[in-house]
Amino acid sequence: MVLIDWLIVAFYVVAAVVIGMLFTKKASESTADFFVAGRSLPWYIAGTSMVATTFSSDTPLFVAGAVREQGIYANWIWWVSVIGVIISVFFFANLWRRSKALTEIELISQRYDKSLATDFLRIFKAIFDGVFVNCIIIASVTLAMSKIIVVILGLSPEPLFDIPLFGAITATTLILIVLAVAAVVYTAMSGLYGVVYTDLIQFALAIVGSVVLAVIVYVDLQDHGGIVAAVEASPGFNGDTLKMIPDFEWILKLRLLLF
Repeated sequence: MVLIDWLIVAFYVVAAVVIGMLFTKKASESTADFFVAGRSLPWYIAGTSMVATTFSSDTPLFVAGAVREQGIYANWIWWVSVIGVIISVFFFANLWRRSKALTEIELISQRYDKSLATDFLRIFKAIFDGVFVNCIIIASVTLAMSKIIVVILGLSPEPLFDIPLFGAITATTLILIVLAVAAVVYTAMSGLYGVVYTDLIQFALAIVGSVVLAVIVYVDLQDHGGIVAAVEASPGFNGDTLKMIPDFEWILKLRLLLF
């Protein structure tokens, strides 16, 4: 990390909080303004935010690991969802918007008759999705981010001090706390407005960084026979690494539905 890197990090954290402050008044006008930005977001803004959300810290680690261990075809674990995503965008999203429902739980209450079974479904989804699924997702993203922070900043795993009931506090823990507080502050102040527009900054930084990295890697490897030659010479390379389509044996390993 050099000065320009720290300036970029500082710019993002400050920009996130400032965006939260700018949209506080707008987000506080109504529940719909806070949770769904008053249903006023252009499709390209909302879409970019959704893409940025999937571009989280755990994604590159998982993708790189899966491709390295299995092959490019390991990406079928999410490529397979393209049909469902297209149907959601062009069919279900329109119906959801027409329903005026703010959450999936509210949509369930509109869709089904009032009964004990409907109440059970709503309670189950609220607990399962809102607690268990979200905890797993947040934990995986936070763990990935902490691993990246340790490597980039060269942080020591040694504890700085101990806090009763919480245990040892490391430098990584302190950084995660600062970032978490910043995220909570701008989200609480501005609702979906803040989330979406900070996502735009995240997406810009991520996509520009990815493209620049790809160009650097491409140019650098030209002196080593190109990208394919470099991959083939890397440790752990096998004949399946560069395959886009899995072989028949892979399909038989309970992966037929995915492919």
